[in-house]
Amino acid sequence: MRWRLMGVLLICVTLLLTGCGHETRITRVEKPWGTLQSPAPDQYGGVRLVLVDEYRRPRGLSRFPDGGKSLGVARYVLIYQTGGTLEREVERIDLAPVRRGDFGNMYATRFDWVGPDQLQYRGEYGYFGAERKVFEGTVTVPPLQ
Repeated sequence: MRWRLMGVLLICVTLLLTGCGHETRITRVEKPWGTLQSPAPDQYGGVRLVLVDEYRRPRGLSRFPDGGKSLGVARYVLIYQTGGTLEREVERIDLAPVRRGDFGNMYATRFDWVGPDQLQYRGEYGYFGAERKVFEGTVTVPPLQ
């Protein structure tokens, strides 16, 4: 009985020392998502789309045996205006998590020019079947200068 109690205590101490959960440091990964040229490129240039994922990596026993699952902190799309030597951020589209710390997969995303300075977007993300979310809207791109 005494040895069993010592074994349980040793396991508890090991769990406390190695830690479980996720790192406090946030890892940011930017994925290029494409470029679109405006119908009036001399006036408005074009846009560059970047998908950004921010997450915390698992640590301690949470990584065993397969590396663990990261905890999603944020996912958003950055829209940069490009033209000549100019590159500036025009819009940030924040996406809400599907579940706590989980943003799922991206589906059927579309960006289209609806005017020389109007970029319309619509996309779906989440999990195929049950949990899906939609983001949509219009971005006004300022003239180059």
